[in-house]
Amino acid sequence: MAKNSNQILFSDTPFSGSLEDEKEKVASVFQYNLFTKRIILASSPDGCINIELKCSKCRQCFVHELRANTKILKHHFKTKHALCLIKEGEAAHKAIQDGKAQIQETILGTDLLDGLKICGRPVSELYPKTPKFFTETFKRKRKGEFDVEIFRNKFIRMVEANNLPAEFCDDPETKDCLEYVRPGLQDVISLQIIDRYTNRVPEQEIRDFKKELAETDSRIALSVNEWESSSGIEYYGITCHFHDDDLELKRYRIFSEEVSIARSITGDLLKARLLNVLREHKIEDRIVSISRADYGSVGILLDEFVAHHEIMPGFIGEIRCVRDVVDLATHEILSYTNFRINETTDFARFKFEIDRAHPNLEEFLLNNWTLPRTIRMIIRGINDNQLLALIFAELVERQKMRENRSDGPETLFLDNETEWLSTYKMIERFLHFQKEINAFLERYKLFDSRERERFEIDVVAISDSEWGNLTNLYRVLQIFVTPTIELQASERLTINMTFPHIFRLLETLKSINNPTLGAENPYLARGILEAYKRIYSHYPLYEANCEDLITLCICTALDPRFKLAYFEYTNLSSEFKKKLKSRLQSLYTRYKQEQEKKERLSQRDRFLRDLSMFHTHSHPDAFPINDNIFMHDKLYEDDDDDLSAYLSARREKSLKDVVGSYHSIKGRYPVLYNMARDFLAIPAMATPAATSSSG
Repeated sequence: MAKNSNQILFSDTPFSGSLEDEKEKVASVFQYNLFTKRIILASSPDGCINIELKCSKCRQCFVHELRANTKILKHHFKTKHALCLIKEGEAAHKAIQDGKAQIQETILGTDLLDGLKICGRPVSELYPKTPKFFTETFKRKRKGEFDVEIFRNKFIRMVEANNLPAEFCDDPETKDCLEYVRPGLQDVISLQIIDRYTNRVPEQEIRDFKKELAETDSRIALSVNEWESSSGIEYYGITCHFHDDDLELKRYRIFSEEVSIARSITGDLLKARLLNVLREHKIEDRIVSISRADYGSVGILLDEFVAHHEIMPGFIGEIRCVRDVVDLATHEILSYTNFRINETTDFARFKFEIDRAHPNLEEFLLNNWTLPRTIRMIIRGINDNQLLALIFAELVERQKMRENRSDGPETLFLDNETEWLSTYKMIERFLHFQKEINAFLERYKLFDSRERERFEIDVVAISDSEWGNLTNLYRVLQIFVTPTIELQASERLTINMTFPHIFRLLETLKSINNPTLGAENPYLARGILEAYKRIYSHYPLYEANCEDLITLCICTALDPRFKLAYFEYTNLSSEFKKKLKSRLQSLYTRYKQEQEKKERLSQRDRFLRDLSMFHTHSHPDAFPINDNIFMHDKLYEDDDDDLSAYLSARREKSLKDVVGSYHSIKGRYPVLYNMARDFLAIPAMATPAATSSSG
């Protein structure tokens, strides 16, 4: 008689104990479908049961009696199909990193990978069996586990969707409910925390801001910007920038609204809505400038709002966001070097003409055209595969030892292709590891072709000319880094440095784009030319009628390190320099008149206060006062005393603290102090107001 098939066991371990215990053990060779099994009856009289074991990857077939000898099966698979096991281990490793499985639930919990090697390295080093080998970077929340960030975002969406007041978050009943749901949540949700993630301005902060505005007569610089909240909603908003009487820079967001709402209304209606906000804060007639970018979704609609202020007294103009201009310029450079996609007809025509005009550079141009893809492919291959990461880390460590250093970066960086600074950092890091990458590719060239297929890196070398052109591109992008970083600050002066940075940027681009570069690398040369055109279209420095630049130049002239003397060393037209000096003088005159009026009122108030001390039973208004008696003051006998003295003094080129310098002259030059207080508060960039707190 045939034996019960339930007694046929497939265990990785020698038989011991009862058959019932062994039923629970399933051999890993079958668990991961390495072999298929079929029960066959032997032709012998005793009816012995045999097992036919067929490999899932080849035609190899084994016949075993009663029990499958898994040692033989494993040896076959490790010998003939090691790559399949390694791929299975790699997939299991990723599942563990993503929190989708535990080690004992995967092939890493078996001995199927034991003894296998990749490029001389034991697989056990790449995919360890125990959690202690995994760093904190690789730890992930398991599926279904509570995530505080997800809960916070859901809570924010609930608050915004129901238009609940921000104070709802600190309500005792809300806190009690959150604690009941999960202890500790009451600390995750609060008014202060929610304000960082939402785009509303708390009522108490509005009251504090209005009080602060009432205590100073500073003019207000506005910036209009767009951003995306943590909940994924696009907003646009208005931020106020101003100096208080101690020249401390303040920054408050006074308005925000969903972009989708702005798109659904007319420009006139949007203007009326924004003006109401300014009237509510009593600053409509105190606006000195508006900084904004033109690429935003509500940019055209805001034109009416800007036009309204252009006729207001004290408004000196619209300021173009420097970040916007730099982004446009660097995009031209990166698109002409294929780090960005450029599908315009102008670019297609240019590429066709260049390829036809330089047949001797065909191979060179092709290699450099594919270089961005090569760089990103190598970075992804090393960062996403633990074996390659270990090989690269070993090369980095060896290079450090050769150079006798222990500091510096250790990993490659992949860029976010929507931000030029991110691409710049990727190139910088790639060049930093030039020796290590060359050594890595030399070793990678020795890999078996099947191994190279799974790593998805199809290059084995980067030529010297490719490295040279990447270095040239890096040096060009480097020109834009300092202006971007220095002008994006929100807690210090920036507008005074805008013109010097733009002037130097244009001059540098003009000097490096020479015929030699055009002959050696026409793509990079054309990118530089287009970048120059982009910047010049917004900052036409060499035009006599470039009125839009006068505001920037005035702010630069108010910096003691520059003054008007700085512009004598530029190649701006003499006509423009005359306009600049005239405009600065007229602004000074207007501020001087305002200061005199303020002084007259102050003297009048003191006079009436002193007079009331001697006439305690009479009302001060009973005495007719002629304001003309307060007109003269020694401080203002010379019409241009402050300005002339300031401009004629030697420039303070080594000055570190512009604000401190104006503090020291506040008593001597109050008019100039007030001008600097208002103009130097203008932001160079329309930076998003991520919070509604002050500066």
